[in-house]
Amino acid sequence: MRSHPGTPRATLGPVNTVDTAPPSAAPAAQVPSHADRGEARAAVGVVVDSTAMIRGTAAAALSARLEGRFAVVDLHVEVDPDPAAEAPSTPDAPVTSAEGGDDAGDAGADAESAGDPVSLPDSAWDAATLCRAMDAGRGVRTSMPSSADFVHAIRSVLDAGADQVVVLTLSAELSGTHGSAIAAAGGVREVAPVHVVDSRTTSAVLAAATRAAVTRAEAGGSIDQVVRAAQDVLDTGSAIAFVPADLVHLQRGGRIGAAASLLGKALSIVPVLTLESGAVATVGTVRTRKRAVTRLARTVVQRAVEIREDRASQDGADGTDVEHGSDVGTFDGRTPWTPAFVLVHSEDVPAPGEEPVADVPALDMALRQEAVAAGLVGEPTELVVHEDVLSTVITAHVGPGALGVAVVPAEYTAG
Repeated sequence: MRSHPGTPRATLGPVNTVDTAPPSAAPAAQVPSHADRGEARAAVGVVVDSTAMIRGTAAAALSARLEGRFAVVDLHVEVDPDPAAEAPSTPDAPVTSAEGGDDAGDAGADAESAGDPVSLPDSAWDAATLCRAMDAGRGVRTSMPSSADFVHAIRSVLDAGADQVVVLTLSAELSGTHGSAIAAAGGVREVAPVHVVDSRTTSAVLAAATRAAVTRAEAGGSIDQVVRAAQDVLDTGSAIAFVPADLVHLQRGGRIGAAASLLGKALSIVPVLTLESGAVATVGTVRTRKRAVTRLARTVVQRAVEIREDRASQDGADGTDVEHGSDVGTFDGRTPWTPAFVLVHSEDVPAPGEEPVADVPALDMALRQEAVAAGLVGEPTELVVHEDVLSTVITAHVGPGALGVAVVPAEYTAG
């Protein structure tokens, strides 16, 4: 994640639900219980799907904090063949990533086979390669992880010493990933308790909730406390809004209707979208991309102000959460909510000296201006803004050129 000094991240807060895993036909994991191993202290592991954008060194850092009790489960992206194109690059998979489905190691052979689509885990694609393929008109599809993928990830954190596991997934309204996690939880229920959380969101908000869960687990919290820490971010501490490149990719993926897509194209409408109860919803529509950037910034800053006011009214004078006491936040009582803004887009984050991604500087400036006008900060430079790249699975649905902003608690924006 790239940081812009002085800008907080903000996210629009979808409602969160927690599911108790039912019995499932998923194969039971053959993992010895920790009681059999003679271990006295319970420890919670955390698993999340790849749409949370926790990859590479960030994933390794969270794994290190939990002594290996952290794993990322990849979704997959499949791209129609292009005989003239080279195979997508396949970087080394993060040590904490549980990869299922197609083997990334066979990607080159698959890509070179005439007429065969290229299917790779989310973590194996790079943003530039996928965007070039989509810009060239190649068909793109995504697929959820199997229950076996989640079983593999759960087993890995149990092997690392976990006695209980919390699994966080992107919204069940957007993907069957949550269902696969539920099935996996049923498959290991005889070995260890697994709590599956439908985040009702994705991207930077899911990442912040995951970091909150890891922080509580690192402090020795119970499985209920770890879930509550994640829920605190999801329910009352975050929000997200975004502007797609166009409505075509959302319509192809079934996230909006064909009529809405055609009407938007005919009228040159640029929508500003969010997630409500886990599904795509419209904040408003404008007629130009420039106005959409301004509306996007204003929407998320206003939501940040609302979150701060709501949380202040719910907290006691000593900063302790009125309802949950010391069971949330930093666990000695909820700390004052400080927002941080995460700017997300479908392109690679440019290296120092390279040209910035289109509309990112304008959005950064708009966020700072709106934050000062709303009284969120006194000076534009006081705002802290981070920049990150969307999961390629999300890019497949919102298209190259998509732009979004999340507002989340500043303490959960990195590490």
